[in-house]
Amino acid sequence: MKNQFKEIALSHFDALYGFARSISADTRDAEDLVQETYLRACRKFEQFEFGTSCKAWLFRIMRNIAIDRVRKKDPLSATGNKACTDELASMQVQTDHLACAIDIKKAFSALAPEYRMVVLLKDIEGFTYREIAGILNFPIGTVMSRLHRGRKALKSILSARKPRKIAKNILELRK
Repeated sequence: MKNQFKEIALSHFDALYGFARSISADTRDAEDLVQETYLRACRKFEQFEFGTSCKAWLFRIMRNIAIDRVRKKDPLSATGNKACTDELASMQVQTDHLACAIDIKKAFSALAPEYRMVVLLKDIEGFTYREIAGILNFPIGTVMSRLHRGRKALKSILSARKPRKIAKNILELRK
């Protein structure tokens, strides 16, 4: 049973870690969230229904853990994180691409959590509407409307960015 778990579940580590980073305050919180997700999934692996999406099952477990942590006033938050911006700043990419990436991250962090989660699961992780509905425990119509509203809000936030603000971001990163 443990070998099956390793084969099926561990292949989703990178996607889980990316998701955890997007909803965690820092790297350690994200690592703890991934570890707790795998521990819980391993303990409950007999409840996994073969033939369904293991990735969606793991994301749902992580979502539930994150909600539990927020309820318990854990430092984990779904408001984005500064660490990602710092990581982007350290990368050796062209400055205009860097500024664009920072603006996208800030815009994404500015989204309401209910929109951010759906946009992340659909546009970044590639889940289907049905899988997202299962992960978040929402009707498919709610997933579709939140995705539409989230994308619309992202477009609005990004179109409101001014070139001066981008230049200011670049200068701040060089300090």
